[in-house]
Amino acid sequence: MQCENCGGNLPHASSSKTQRCDLCEAFRCTKVSWKGVSRIKLLAGRTRIPCPACSQELRFGKLKKAKVLHCTACFGLLMTTGAFREMLRKQHTQAAEADQTPQAVEGSSFRPSVPCPQCNTLMDFHPYHGPGDVLIESCGHCNLIWFDQGAAYEHSMASTMELPLANS
Repeated sequence: MQCENCGGNLPHASSSKTQRCDLCEAFRCTKVSWKGVSRIKLLAGRTRIPCPACSQELRFGKLKKAKVLHCTACFGLLMTTGAFREMLRKQHTQAAEADQTPQAVEGSSFRPSVPCPQCNTLMDFHPYHGPGDVLIESCGHCNLIWFDQGAAYEHSMASTMELPLANS
């Protein structure tokens, strides 16, 4: 398989949802939840903020009542840590009611962190230890959370947050 960015060879597909080009380090999504992506309403305006995974410009978007920054190329999602905390509170309540047990994240899913789109330092890469197999990046300096290729909406985590990142 060829990299869409530089034409180099991509590694063979694995259980991971992304492939990273060894030459240019661009990402290619291999498994995307189209159902989740279709729930994002794109809003007008330019962000001039690069996607931390693929460098395309993030777009203002809305997912239900939540204002988000969304990448239409790799389907990532950016939000504030405050919004993420509220999301976790709601998710943990729902998980407890459904008696769900957090799933372990496969070691092969780990990859190098991406730069924060606001301050450009490498974000911390770690699993979210709740329902689902979700890996996140976070920047403690800028209080931002990055979900690769729609992990938030794949696992029904982004429901009613209000985020100050997008224009109204």
